Amino acid sequence: MGSKYHYYLLAMALAAACFSSLMALSTKAYANVPKVPEEWGSITQSHPLDPSIESPPTLFIIQDAHANYSAQKNLAHILEFLITQHSLHYVFVEGGQGNVTLNELRQWGDLAVRQEIAEENLKSGMFTGEEYLTVASDLDFEVWGIEDPQLYEQNYLLHKQVTTSQQKPLQQLGSLQQTIEQLQQALFSETLQQFVIQEAAFDSGHKNLDQFVVALKEALTNLEHAEAFSAEVYPEFWKLLLSQEYQSQIQLDQVKQQQKQLAATIVREQGDAGKQKIQQLAQDFKSKKIDKAGFYRTLIELAEHTSIDLSASDQLQLYTEQLELNQELSPKRLWEELNQIRQSLKWALAQETSQRQLIDIMQRMDKLKRLAELKWTSADYDAYLEQAESYRLQQWLPELIHLAETQSLTLNADFDAAALDEWLMQAAEYYRVARARDDSLVQQTLKKMQVEKQQFAVMIQGGFHTDHCVEMLLERGVEVHVIAPQVGAAASDKSQYNQILEYKFENRLQGVL
Repeated sequence: MGSKYHYYLLAMALAAACFSSLMALSTKAYANVPKVPEEWGSITQSHPLDPSIESPPTLFIIQDAHANYSAQKNLAHILEFLITQHSLHYVFVEGGQGNVTLNELRQWGDLAVRQEIAEENLKSGMFTGEEYLTVASDLDFEVWGIEDPQLYEQNYLLHKQVTTSQQKPLQQLGSLQQTIEQLQQALFSETLQQFVIQEAAFDSGHKNLDQFVVALKEALTNLEHAEAFSAEVYPEFWKLLLSQEYQSQIQLDQVKQQQKQLAATIVREQGDAGKQKIQQLAQDFKSKKIDKAGFYRTLIELAEHTSIDLSASDQLQLYTEQLELNQELSPKRLWEELNQIRQSLKWALAQETSQRQLIDIMQRMDKLKRLAELKWTSADYDAYLEQAESYRLQQWLPELIHLAETQSLTLNADFDAAALDEWLMQAAEYYRVARARDDSLVQQTLKKMQVEKQQFAVMIQGGFHTDHCVEMLLERGVEVHVIAPQVGAAASDKSQYNQILEYKFENRLQGVL
């Protein structure tokens, strides 16, 4: 397969954790974008250009959750959907250079045989979603690598260096975390401590988004000056609260019953014309031309145009409003608001200087732990660029030691802070090179689209790259829509992915692949 794996996909760490907690949101709808079926994924960002611009280049960015079987399977579904809807020919990917399509693997057998083999390779992690689709379908498309080879290799080697040496740093940071948790119990009020516990449960996946939002709402009710958290300041957060309120009132069995009754009434009132409209509506929904919200809204509008009394369709109307409200939500802005609310709320609940000092230490510790685990987002790296020195452990460790001494506690770690800082800066260097790769990802994609005269294309990339690439694409006059595949309950196997990544990369160097 020679050049097919000239370079391969990098680092699970670059698949954003930032979108994984938002998957419960319904598919976001946009006027100029196909409504991705919600069982496969959701549109997390959409940047349509001015309607006066005729036929702008349009790029669908699919965020990759490496080594997660359900996410990769949903990625393949989304990709097939976009290829069919827009006659797409190019799928641009990280980790490769030039044409890396696996078309020759279609020689394995007929479609049924290929689908079975592709499924096995997808489950094992050896195939990505786009590779699975190449083998398990007869669709005509090319997978095109858009990497700068030197930068990719540098990034891969940094990733390997960090991941093979991270056990000791993680243990040392874990020991510091134990001291911080002891200080929380000693210094925090019961309300503040309970909120920190809820926050940790959300971060670890033991609470879902809806549960955590309820916890935030309850904590806000205990504040004297909750106006700082109003709907004017945090509109997406309050939209989600309203959606939850709707959800508590909705009975889906009644929604379904009212839908059938309304459709029957339309047919009875309009005769054959009404029957044709209902049949067409059902066909559009089945073929995924419209989503569930569009189906119900059109049904209601048909009834309104026929002057049908909707008083008996209260549950149907409420459910439709909830679906449309979910579509108005911006997952990206919601996530930003949640992070702002979390930090502001902790500061508001803190009553003493020592509590605020510990909150500041906790925030710094969280950033370093996620850096050590290679879980930074693009926003994390931007924040680091603004205040790189503040990320050094040696800057705030004396303050932690002092707080511990005030409570007769000793640090649960014995290590060289300077050496740990040096290792953490090496991890930050990994992200510097990852950011440097973005220019090639954008430039190579647009160059190929222009040469091949392609209006639509797909780019598949880890979440770390997304926000920066979106900025660069918008600056170049490209319409961009970001899609996040649904991620299943089973977590990505990071160690498995690292092994597969190393196998493919090292064998490429030895000329085996």
